[in-house]
Amino acid sequence: MKILHLVQDKGIRPRSKKGAAVHVAAMCTAFRKLGADVTSVHASNALEARRMMEAVLGEAPIDLIYERYALDALEGSRFAASLRIPHVLEVNAPLEDEAVKWRGANPTSLNRDGESKAFQGASMVLCVSPMVADYAKTRGASPSTILVRPNAVDAELFRPMKESAANRAIWFPDLDAPFVVGFHGRLRPWHGFHRVVDACSDALRSGTNLAMLCVGEGDYQECLERALPRSRWHHEPWCDQNQLARWVAGFHTIAFGYDRETDCYFSPLKLREAMAAEVVPIVPNQGELPAAVGHGSAGVVYDQSEDDPTALSRAIQSLAKNKDRRVSLGKAARAAASRTSWTQIAEEVLDVCRARPV
Repeated sequence: MKILHLVQDKGIRPRSKKGAAVHVAAMCTAFRKLGADVTSVHASNALEARRMMEAVLGEAPIDLIYERYALDALEGSRFAASLRIPHVLEVNAPLEDEAVKWRGANPTSLNRDGESKAFQGASMVLCVSPMVADYAKTRGASPSTILVRPNAVDAELFRPMKESAANRAIWFPDLDAPFVVGFHGRLRPWHGFHRVVDACSDALRSGTNLAMLCVGEGDYQECLERALPRSRWHHEPWCDQNQLARWVAGFHTIAFGYDRETDCYFSPLKLREAMAAEVVPIVPNQGELPAAVGHGSAGVVYDQSEDDPTALSRAIQSLAKNKDRRVSLGKAARAAASRTSWTQIAEEVLDVCRARPV
């Protein structure tokens, strides 16, 4: 089978450090493991997308277009329709809502009619959460074409590592075996990272021997240095996935500080990468996050509300004090994260596309 994997998001480029690029590469690899011939196309505009797809078609017939949803990116849908081949639209977020809320976009300037045609014409709309599926339905996707699957993880790469204790001693040479709260990725406004830092500061004042280990790009240092002694945090600039797995394995927990007003529609790669490494996640009781951690069986769920501002701090302190519980939750977290692989998702996509007429 010849698959054209199309990306028309200008912010996602091959071998980029960001999570979206990791996701793209993972799906391409998964399709290839299943024997497909995959050509990855990254285009900056409609004209470029059309030219590049025509060039691929000139080399061999295309059986399937698998596209990562981007705003006002319609050429994949049009090209698939012209060839009468399946078009899979992978939807990771309600991009129109994000554009309006976080980037100040004018809703009236967005191509709602074009979006609707793309969603209506898709053979399959692959969504990372039920909330994203609801968004797809409002954009015209037929419920019969929607498949909800959370993001997967490479559990062979992200795994517990025997050398993690020694690494923590190197990263925090002035501390005696601290409990390490980790976070990784590019910081975004909706992450609420300052809440995690404040919770760690509160836990430290309460006597918890902890440190923060952060990997990625963003204002990590600015947040950390205002609240924690220098000996109790380490910020590592972004690195490739192989290096990242080593850092993540050094976390004891990964904590999320989303605001209670945030719609937690996403399926964070960082969450399952940490879980696969037996890192215990601490998540607020919002959106799909409790389900991702088995409603407490594979992580800690806390109440993120203005009425209880210390809930995250108490969750961190409790986990730090109870090693047996931490070990048990860590093993359950890895088991939960490992249940779905990128290859399983890719196989399901192909099976549905083969069975469903265009």
